[in-house]
Amino acid sequence: MFSDDQIARMEYVAIRYSSELGSLCAELAERLALPDFTLEIDDQVAWAFCDDETLEINIHHPRNGDLQSWLPYAPANFDCGVSVVIGRNHATIVQREWDFNQVVAPIAQALADLTNEEAFHYGSWVSAEKSVRRNNRFQPRQDGELKVENKK
Repeated sequence: MFSDDQIARMEYVAIRYSSELGSLCAELAERLALPDFTLEIDDQVAWAFCDDETLEINIHHPRNGDLQSWLPYAPANFDCGVSVVIGRNHATIVQREWDFNQVVAPIAQALADLTNEEAFHYGSWVSAEKSVRRNNRFQPRQDGELKVENKK
């Protein structure tokens, strides 16, 4: 896991998923060639995380099934949150060319495909002084094409 000074930005995605978190994580890791996820559960939330030297993915699933009750800034009607943490040494950060389509879009699209539900990219944390609301919605696809809608 990254320390605070190693984080360049964070992106937030909400999904609908009510099955066992381990199977989703295993499928996501296989599809995107990610390291294996570590799973943990307590009385309030089940969560999973994986990381390498440049990227960390955290998936949290509140036991009550309501993401917004656990994360007040999350959108309503979703039950799982995904934080994509991008380290300062990630290639798109080092090159000073942040590329949403290279980093976050494939993760959000894979989540939409695997859950067969919409994945909603609802926010970005860029610094302690700046967070940005997003409205990128990824729809499940059958044909392999990226299906993102940006609704203003």
